Amino acid sequence: MDDGPVASQRATRAWLRGLAEDALAGPATMRRMGKPLRDRYEIAGALSRSVELRRVTGVSVCIYVASVLLLNLMVVLHPSWIDVAMQIGFTPGTALLIASLFYRPDTPSFAREAAATVAACCFSLATVLAVGNSPIDTAQINLCMISLPVIYVLVFVRLRLAGAQIFVFVSVAMLAIVLVMRNDLTQVQRAYPMGFMLVAVVPGLLAVYYREQAAARNFLRSLLQALRIEELEAENAHLAALAAGSPVSRPDRESLRGDGVA
Repeated sequence: MDDGPVASQRATRAWLRGLAEDALAGPATMRRMGKPLRDRYEIAGALSRSVELRRVTGVSVCIYVASVLLLNLMVVLHPSWIDVAMQIGFTPGTALLIASLFYRPDTPSFAREAAATVAACCFSLATVLAVGNSPIDTAQINLCMISLPVIYVLVFVRLRLAGAQIFVFVSVAMLAIVLVMRNDLTQVQRAYPMGFMLVAVVPGLLAVYYREQAAARNFLRSLLQALRIEELEAENAHLAALAAGSPVSRPDRESLRGDGVA
């Protein structure tokens, strides 16, 4: 029996166990995970993450189209249906194209998460374009509506923390640009939507952070359990091999010969 591969596998399991235990020891579990653990984490969740993003994209597109239609039919006075058609065509089309190209198990995790962030930013951009030129009497309420897609993305799309931070920064920056360009708004009227946005995104970002840490801890606990099972199986196989090759288990030729004579 060759002890070289067995010893190498034993050392690899011990190394991974040490990395996992060190990552679980601190509060920022995801940040403490080294590259070997991150690679395993991404590979293990590639299929489920791709399916999740595709499902959420479909639901998001349906909600977005229905919201735009209802908003223009029930709230907006004399809507421009050409603009409505552009909104309905551009943003859902972009999201579905990104889903078909990047939400695949074989897509690198960085590219997949970057694509999800871009798709989320498209929804915020579409909302800004839709309500940015709203009448002065409904400007505050309409500009606060820009926060709704941001909250939806943070809660349901489950962006990674880095992507969520970029998405929130882009959304806040777009809202600030719209507010600055609206010369008909007073300082108070500008401050209300911006304050609403900043207050609304904080719970979402915290939820993303804690959800990401919980997912990393669950993965590491599952990895430790799998490593322990592999160690037990390897130990059982080693004991079985020793038992099969021991003198006690070998056939006693003299006993067999004696039984035959008898």
